Amino acid sequence: MGAHLNYAMIIYHLVLLKNELHRIRNLKYTELIKELLSFQVEPHSDSDQLPNHHELADKLKISQGKMYSLLKGLYKELIEGMSTTPLRINNYVHQIHIHYPYDERKEMTKEREKEASDEAAFIQMILPVTPHVGDEIDLPFIEYAEKRFRGYVHRVQHVLIGSTQEIYIEVHPFNDYYYKWMKMKRDYEYWENWKANR
Repeated sequence: MGAHLNYAMIIYHLVLLKNELHRIRNLKYTELIKELLSFQVEPHSDSDQLPNHHELADKLKISQGKMYSLLKGLYKELIEGMSTTPLRINNYVHQIHIHYPYDERKEMTKEREKEASDEAAFIQMILPVTPHVGDEIDLPFIEYAEKRFRGYVHRVQHVLIGSTQEIYIEVHPFNDYYYKWMKMKRDYEYWENWKANR
């Protein structure tokens, strides 16, 4: 971890994982944990009313230095505790994003780029099976919303937010995975050539 810690993000993650704070047995964190348990946070929300480290220090009547130490220590103990007792992820959501990738959009005219952006579809659902790279996806129920509704999976990314696994599925509306593979091959060859000739 770098020299500078983002205490706002530490507070965010501690509140997001507050159901796991029962793991912490060290009594020096008791008051801080009680305070953190009183807050609620929704992943990706801009409207969360979380306290900052100054407000927490004032509320608990301790110095900023002590608050920094408590936040850092609590966070570290929580994360290290997951190496012996696993974090249980009970929820998942599939996020399907059908769109043209950035490198293709930047080559479009402004008018076509806006049109492509308007046609892009982003939908969340819970699927019984996670699509794999190369699979073709068809969502006919969104077709008449003037959105792209089919394409080929180019990327699957798993992100863990609190107790939810977000499975982001990037879908190209026209080009299959072979097209993406050829593009990656060209990029690889370009960078290998660049390294060899510098």
